[in-house]
Amino acid sequence: MWAAVTTFYVQGSMREDRYREYAEIVGGADPGVDDDEYYKNLALYESSDVFATVVRWDGRALHPDDPEAQRLYYSENVYPADMAWSWPTEATFDEYKRLRRRSKRAYRTAVNVIGLSVLNRLVSAIDTVMGREKRQYAGGLQPVFSMKTLPGSDSPMPFLFFARAF
Repeated sequence: MWAAVTTFYVQGSMREDRYREYAEIVGGADPGVDDDEYYKNLALYESSDVFATVVRWDGRALHPDDPEAQRLYYSENVYPADMAWSWPTEATFDEYKRLRRRSKRAYRTAVNVIGLSVLNRLVSAIDTVMGREKRQYAGGLQPVFSMKTLPGSDSPMPFLFFARAF
């Protein structure tokens, strides 16, 4: 399971590099930005101009009677000109969204596998505590794990054998 976590995390990271590079080359995104919210907005808005329009509308909705508060909201939330982007076509916009989704899905899968690993351990511990006496083994055999020191050896070695109670 830990190999799967590592694999999905590495896969998510590689895909993240790919969608960020695609955004820079095709959409004109600022490569110096290391903010996931910025890249999320690249997937939500066709251009930084559309994003700026939405920010302006939000400012008006939040502060309908206060033009100064609207301007302040706009200046605090709009991206500066050096962070502008614009997707040249709908197809490139859709491709960026697809690349980003694949990266996020890989990261989510890594987290889910960690959760499943923890759940597996919990269920195993509960099963061990609750079901030890009730467990029936094929042919009445029960596995027994022990540490034994063999003749002529100084260190104990692990042994697994099957025993039957009579």
